[in-house]
Amino acid sequence: MAVPFGWLVFVLRATAVLFLLALVGATLPESWMKAVYEWGELGPWPGGALLVYLARAVSILYGFYGLLTLYLSFDVRRYLPLIRFMAIVGFPFAPVMFVVIWAAGLPTVWAVSEPTSIVVISALWYVASRPAGLANAAEPGATPDPART
Repeated sequence: MAVPFGWLVFVLRATAVLFLLALVGATLPESWMKAVYEWGELGPWPGGALLVYLARAVSILYGFYGLLTLYLSFDVRRYLPLIRFMAIVGFPFAPVMFVVIWAAGLPTVWAVSEPTSIVVISALWYVASRPAGLANAAEPGATPDPART
């Protein structure tokens, strides 16, 4: 019995939209970056080429990840192993990000929200990428499809 991947496609595309929104940050004028920085109570804006470069580069990297996610969503059956891999590596990545954010001295809300969003997205990807296992669990006596688990 073929199991549809509709939920996985939806989760991937929703994630892609979220990540693609980061591209807006790459286009912000430095004066807007300064306003957001100070509004976030991160202290006085240190400015400089390195800070602006890093802010734009991270935004572009998130956008790139969004494009990759969108691309994967168009052939989930083909890219299922990669999707599952990305979901699984997200789990240890979250505490690493927590440590990096905390060590940088950023606000607690940042140190909690970003790793939490990584875990939530990873969990959604992982659960949504296992439809055969979920469908078989609902059917008494069904045997798992080894090609899909």
